[in-house]
Amino acid sequence: KNNRVFVVMPCLNEAKQVLGAIESLLSDPSSRQCRFLLLDGGSSDGTCDLVRQSFGESVEIVHNPKRLQACAVNLAANIAYKSGAEYLIRADLHAIYPKYYLTG
Repeated sequence: KNNRVFVVMPCLNEAKQVLGAIESLLSDPSSRQCRFLLLDGGSSDGTCDLVRQSFGESVEIVHNPKRLQACAVNLAANIAYKSGAEYLIRADLHAIYPKYYLTG
């Protein structure tokens, strides 16, 4: 993994669809070159536990204390900037992505 491309996933109580969305992103051949951030606004439905159990360190979970999606993206942009990222891709967890979505 490198810090060039960040995939940013704002999240709040997404247990029902989080696994499918992330699995579809990780199926992209370019996913190995991305850093995945799940920015959780305080989920109470087990979302973070599911992500940890299913993806381990492949997906970093970052607490989003302001809870809003816009704040999550801003937080991720700050992390990405400090890490030297060149690209930031925002991914919605209510979607299933085509195989080459990240390859674009």
